[in-house]
Amino acid sequence: MAEKPLYTEEELTLLREKQMELALGGDRQMLIWLGKSVLGQKPVPARETGSGPQGEQVIILTAEEAAALYGAAGAGEPKGESFPAET
Repeated sequence: MAEKPLYTEEELTLLREKQMELALGGDRQMLIWLGKSVLGQKPVPARETGSGPQGEQVIILTAEEAAALYGAAGAGEPKGESFPAET
């Protein structure tokens, strides 16, 4: 004998609709939860910044970011555009 579901399909649909209503209404926590649960999003760690040779603000890249930007060799010019760090 099959086990009776905890919630009916109608109840689950109503719950999903309420969650979406809260998220679209600006409920920050619901937006975060739906982003992680439904869209597979995850927090992005804060970027570390420092000073360049002429005192300019620079963003310090992780090894993975540097490899993606400069290629496996890690030398030469970036593949894409470079932008100054946000102030």
